[in-house]
Amino acid sequence: MGESSRLVRRNMSASLADGTGWALMFGLGDSYFSAFALALGFPGVTSGLLGAVPQILGAIVQTAGPRMVAWLGSHKRWVVITATVQAGNLLVPVAGAIAGSMPGWLLFLTVSVHHAAGMAGGAAWSTWVGSWVPARVKHRWFGIRQRHLQAMVLTGFLLGAIVLSLVTGGVPPAEFGDNRVLLWGFAGLFAMALAARVLSVYYLTRQAEPTPMPASQRRVPLLTIASRLMHAQRGSVMATDGRLLVAVFGITFASNIGQPFIVPYALDQLKISYWWFAAVIGAAIAGRALTLSILGNFARTRGSHVLLLIGAVMLVPGLGVMTLFNHPAWITAIQLQSGVAWACIELATFLMFLEHLRDDERTSWISFYYLGNTIALVLGSMLGGLLIARLGSDQQAYEVVFWIATGLRALALILVVRVLTAINAPDAAAAAARGRERSQRSE
Repeated sequence: MGESSRLVRRNMSASLADGTGWALMFGLGDSYFSAFALALGFPGVTSGLLGAVPQILGAIVQTAGPRMVAWLGSHKRWVVITATVQAGNLLVPVAGAIAGSMPGWLLFLTVSVHHAAGMAGGAAWSTWVGSWVPARVKHRWFGIRQRHLQAMVLTGFLLGAIVLSLVTGGVPPAEFGDNRVLLWGFAGLFAMALAARVLSVYYLTRQAEPTPMPASQRRVPLLTIASRLMHAQRGSVMATDGRLLVAVFGITFASNIGQPFIVPYALDQLKISYWWFAAVIGAAIAGRALTLSILGNFARTRGSHVLLLIGAVMLVPGLGVMTLFNHPAWITAIQLQSGVAWACIELATFLMFLEHLRDDERTSWISFYYLGNTIALVLGSMLGGLLIARLGSDQQAYEVVFWIATGLRALALILVVRVLTAINAPDAAAAAARGRERSQRSE
């Protein structure tokens, strides 16, 4: 085995361990921020917005990623720094839970910094890992890694649900009288999330960076990227990438009119226990974890663009159909299906970026994607929150908004079809050229 092969294997092992720590942090921390807000006494709309609005700071901060990578002369250093900041920031919700209260502005600021640190290193991480994973195993390995990470997210999430259920004695949180005790449970969750992220940082430092800065590495300003997309020649790869971005932004906007409000709807309106909450949210995570390896192979054989279409179609009915029956078992089944749909969309988008983007510009392009996608997410969630508040913030208000989101998801399919049309256009043009050539020969 050559030195290069040994390095790749070591990096893969360390990357899997790093991802395990990150995923446990996500399951124990990120997944419970909205529930934590409810336990602190904030209303349901505030809880829903907490899962979306703070991400705008992350989207803005992460645009500085390419500049910081260039200044540090390394993608790895920037990723390790941002991961360390994210770990340290988790001390704030631990302290707030122990204190028994936390002002709204501090809660939103803390979650904003959490997302900012996570997203700031995301684009650099993609470029770093993309530089050492061999092309021949890229689809398969990322599929396996993502499946493992989703399994670890589910593990962390279920562990959190067990802790909170033991604290409340199985009583629904909306009916549990002693919030002080409940908040101590959240302190334990966030402390475990902090420990998991520290483990992740350690394994990030163990990974090698064969090419800290590619010789041709350059930072592309966001306005330049936007200009390229607007003036791309019809049928070009650039035009296809532009359609892909618009489609994903459209899906994100439509979905987040309702998606962030599933947690307050389940806990505050349906008053389900943490056991059922674990089933509802865990089903979406399980849908991702159980299918990612299969989806990676499917994308390799049938194409990432086909996977994107399948995911977009599967995603459409979820939010609206979920309201037909209020039993948690029904909602759990719908969440499982939605998890599979999101796995298709997220993996397809990631793979299409790896396939289409130039290595020396990938960090800048992914930063542009994060910014646009987060703006769509925040706009969608703010519209959803406004509608729920205007409609009375009761169960019916949530359900009306879920159906609105479902209708807009259906309209977003038009954008996905445009991506497939752009991808298939070169093949159609080549077939037409071959047909003309045969006709000329026969003449």
